[in-house]
Amino acid sequence: MGEPSPSPKSWRMPFFVLPVVVIAFLGVVVGISTQMLTDLQSTPSANCTRDDLAGTWQVTGGTLMLKSEGDRWVGTYTLLHDFRGTIKGKLTGTLESNLLQFTWQETAQWGGAQQGDGFFVFQQKCRQFYGSATHAPHQQNGEVSRWQGQKR
Repeated sequence: MGEPSPSPKSWRMPFFVLPVVVIAFLGVVVGISTQMLTDLQSTPSANCTRDDLAGTWQVTGGTLMLKSEGDRWVGTYTLLHDFRGTIKGKLTGTLESNLLQFTWQETAQWGGAQQGDGFFVFQQKCRQFYGSATHAPHQQNGEVSRWQGQKR
């Protein structure tokens, strides 16, 4: 009949290719992670001024008015909450660089008064912030509220 067909040569990856691919992948992951951390630290907004922060902010669920009183910051906010109705609150805190740390208290249409502390980190040239507010330990099992805001 005929001669058997030659078996195809198997291709083998050179031993150095896999480590190079792994190192390149890790480099991309580290690069992306570093960029994300840099964005969170908000280097361009590292020194927010009174003019940057004072005024009206659109926040999750409502509005926040911020103003400086000497070395401290005071904010009043109105939020609309699904279960608590209209919430009116006040925060008082201090600003260092682009970090506002504060205490807050609020009353709601339903559900009574609450209080706690929180922080906002300003970014995007002090035109946006993100942060959280924790409830006092005896309220809401230590609930944390996430905040985001944008200057109007």
